[in-house]
Amino acid sequence: MRPTVTEVLRRAFDNVVANWPLLLIRFAESAILAAIVIGGLVATIVPIALSFGLTKFEPPTDPEGMADLMLMLLRDYWYLVLLILAVLTVLTLVAVAVHSFFEAGSARVYVDGERAAGPAPHGPRSRFRAFTGERWMSGGKAHWLTIFWIFNGVWGVGGLILLVPLLIVLALMVVLRGTPEAAVAVGCLALALTILASILVGIAVNLWGRKAIVIAVRRGAGAKEAISAGWRELWADAGRHLGVALVMIAISFGAALFFMTLSIGFALDDSPLYMALVLPFRVVLSLVNTVFSAAVAGWFLAAFAALTGDRA
Repeated sequence: MRPTVTEVLRRAFDNVVANWPLLLIRFAESAILAAIVIGGLVATIVPIALSFGLTKFEPPTDPEGMADLMLMLLRDYWYLVLLILAVLTVLTLVAVAVHSFFEAGSARVYVDGERAAGPAPHGPRSRFRAFTGERWMSGGKAHWLTIFWIFNGVWGVGGLILLVPLLIVLALMVVLRGTPEAAVAVGCLALALTILASILVGIAVNLWGRKAIVIAVRRGAGAKEAISAGWRELWADAGRHLGVALVMIAISFGAALFFMTLSIGFALDDSPLYMALVLPFRVVLSLVNTVFSAAVAGWFLAAFAALTGDRA
């Protein structure tokens, strides 16, 4: 008998707690990714902007001025725009590659923990213990490239899905350019629909990607095979996967709201003395938030390991 959503979440929670060093590794990943992105931007974009004198531009405050500025940049500095886009693309690919390595190592540990625990619905939490530095490293080395292509594949499909309605809206706005009121109405409606579509597509692609990652690690499948099998098995067992996702989303949203409320509370007074007094609490709050986010991400991945067998 297949485990219920509650049983899957309990098994995944035990898996995460038993392999708690992965939380520290995910925390280190956040620091590494932040260093790559911030360091890359400071080392490339800022010198480029300074060399071309872009810091002399005064940012406009009205929509028309912003549109004129964008057109001027595309007309007079198109090569600079292309260079910046190239730099951002390289930084994004590097960040995805690093994340793929960390995700591959974590998936290896959670999958092995699930296998070690066996199908019994009850037992000591220690039966999930599978973490070793060597196991995590070997999982990262063996599967990072596959997961890199999985990320690019599923999110590429998601981007194409969102691109179609945007192109339709742009075409409508061009057709209605003679009637500004109608064009604005279409633009506002399109913005609302795009935000809603982005949320739904983002959730679907996230589930699809996680399923494909676990299949790739558990069965040694290639990216194409894992993406295809992930889509089929996700829909074949949509109820349990969606149930797990809804619980994870609810926990993430509640935690984000909680930490945001505390952060706002620490910002009630902007005096130097108050800011100095609450600075240690804000640092601790940020660290706790990062660790909690890492725990939820690990719990999500471990739940999909519990939902995925060795063969389709």
